[in-house]
Amino acid sequence: MKHKKIILMGIFRSLWIGLFLPIWISADFAYVGNFSDSSVSVIDVDTNMVVTTVAGISSPSSIAITPNGLFAYVTAQAGNNVHIISTVSNTIVGSPIPVGNTPVAIAMNPNQQLAYVVNGSDDTVSVINTQTNTVVDTISGIDANSLAIAVTPNGLTAYVVSTGGAVSVINTATNLVEDSIFLGGTPLAIAVSPDGSVAYVVNQGDDNVSVIDTATNMVDGSPIAVGSSPQGVAFTPDGAFAYVTNGNSNTVSVINTATRMVETSIPVANFPTGIAITVDGAFAYVTRQTGSNVSVINTDTQMVEGGAIAVGTLPIPIAISFPNPLEPPASLTGSQKKNDFALVFEFFNELRWTASPSDDIAGYFIYRNGAQIATLSASTFEFEDHNREKGVSTLYSITSFDSLGSESDPIEIQISPI
Repeated sequence: MKHKKIILMGIFRSLWIGLFLPIWISADFAYVGNFSDSSVSVIDVDTNMVVTTVAGISSPSSIAITPNGLFAYVTAQAGNNVHIISTVSNTIVGSPIPVGNTPVAIAMNPNQQLAYVVNGSDDTVSVINTQTNTVVDTISGIDANSLAIAVTPNGLTAYVVSTGGAVSVINTATNLVEDSIFLGGTPLAIAVSPDGSVAYVVNQGDDNVSVIDTATNMVDGSPIAVGSSPQGVAFTPDGAFAYVTNGNSNTVSVINTATRMVETSIPVANFPTGIAITVDGAFAYVTRQTGSNVSVINTDTQMVEGGAIAVGTLPIPIAISFPNPLEPPASLTGSQKKNDFALVFEFFNELRWTASPSDDIAGYFIYRNGAQIATLSASTFEFEDHNREKGVSTLYSITSFDSLGSESDPIEIQISPI
């Protein structure tokens, strides 16, 4: 997307005009895993420039963004673990999460705080609780040589693709494999449509795309012919088109999902592999594996726009962050006050705010200088922090959280001593 979005996070600036008025500016980012460099390039999608490179992730093979947009989880194939990148600071946060052997793919459950990691050498899927960042279950029984995973929008089913020709169907309520769909043709990648009705599976060996009906878990219709050695697939947010990267053809096929026919093929050099589409559907970002760069396709013109963006060596996975869907509380004000008790007195800081405009707000977290100090109900709009030290300025942050535990960006205020 080619615009700046003003939201309450990111770069902090302030003016004091009676009240403290914080303004944060943030951009959306494309995260590119450079497999041979063991790094992740971070591209600002407003400027199409690399703003930083996150090092220390051994052979990044897959990237998934949390539903609240705040974190990118990256599988380190050579490290047998998962690293977490904050999309606010674009730095690694916390310790790596140990998973199985050769983690090759990761997907988020959009309705639960869970991430699913395919362990290629173990034929298992590790289930990570993204609140505690620990593995809470390991799913066995998936087809051998699995390489990719996608979760339906309702979060009830995960599809795991095996290069042996099958797709394992996992019931996420039980974490059990309940079906296996045989396709043949070396399946390599998968994406589920935004409405959850179908899954598109890229068959590298047959140069086509199979369509799975997610209601029946059966192949629906004939495969869709694309270019040579298809590598990746992504849907536009409205589900009208699916973009497929063709490595050997050096093209991207654009499939009309209504007709299930390729409308056009867009030339993209250097073995196009990974693909991700911006949240507004305006641009598709394509990793060019042998070129160590990324191309940007304008989805209106169906043409590559601008020059190639240089990244690291052997870029394969790509994911694009998005604005946090939860809004923080509004109209935050605060001041320091003094309680007099005859010969002694106490300083305390008083905070007031108005409700978050988002639906399903369960409550608010209060942070003092970055440390959480209180959890309040959704109907509470004031807080007093007592026994404050005289002459000390304090930074407060308040976030909203929903019934699933997802947390908004913060709204902040610096309270100066009286």
